Amino acid sequence: MMEANLTEQAKERQLDSMEIYPVLRKAILDLYVCPGTELSIRNLCEYYHAGRSPVRDAVMRLQQEGLVTILPQRGIMVSLIDLDIEAQERYMRLAVETAVTRDFAVRHTTDQLREAERLLQQQVDWLQHGEGDYRSFLDLDDAFHEYFYVAMGQDFCFRTMQQSGGFYRRMRLLCCQVQQMSLNLEQHGLILQAVRTGDADGVARALSNHLQKLDYEEKELQEKYPYMFKGTQIRASAQHLGVDFLRAVYGGQKG
Repeated sequence: MMEANLTEQAKERQLDSMEIYPVLRKAILDLYVCPGTELSIRNLCEYYHAGRSPVRDAVMRLQQEGLVTILPQRGIMVSLIDLDIEAQERYMRLAVETAVTRDFAVRHTTDQLREAERLLQQQVDWLQHGEGDYRSFLDLDDAFHEYFYVAMGQDFCFRTMQQSGGFYRRMRLLCCQVQQMSLNLEQHGLILQAVRTGDADGVARALSNHLQKLDYEEKELQEKYPYMFKGTQIRASAQHLGVDFLRAVYGGQKG
């Protein structure tokens, strides 16, 4: 059943029907809603004060992205995490970002390198002094990676991958629970170290190690949260459904 306050974004004001899709999509990608949660058109309409047509349109778009599954005679289910699709999304990200960061290593200006270093420092500051949940760290992480694309004039590529990377996004957010955040920053530092020396091959190696570390974290996450993953028989109990699922299962705060 849909909780009365599905997302924090909708708490402050009544949303226009045209905003349903991005807000509901963010609720899914940022794990405000647990994978496997069952929703309904009726409850979505009541919550957003919207008619069935705009709500249904939003749901259809989310279905096309694989983020929700239509359950005949039952309603809608937030899609379980499919590790095969997640691996393909990550494969695409690695292939494109390797090309972009190799270009950055040999073409960057002094000002561009300084900006990349500033973005890394923001992550260091968050780890040392910042407050907030893992979503805020992931936003800083995205900003760091996105800058390479922007600097090389390839920001459309980044936006396209973000739009089609819903399973990878949810896995990255879950991985904040099991990974050492300092290791993440260390790997970002190795990427910039190779950039400083113009070592395109070194950048590619550092990026590959960084993105593929998730391979080692998937098993632990499956064992810890089996109800989130496609192919398992365990499903979330009522206590896992509702507002801000990420915070409910492990506090959502940095450790």
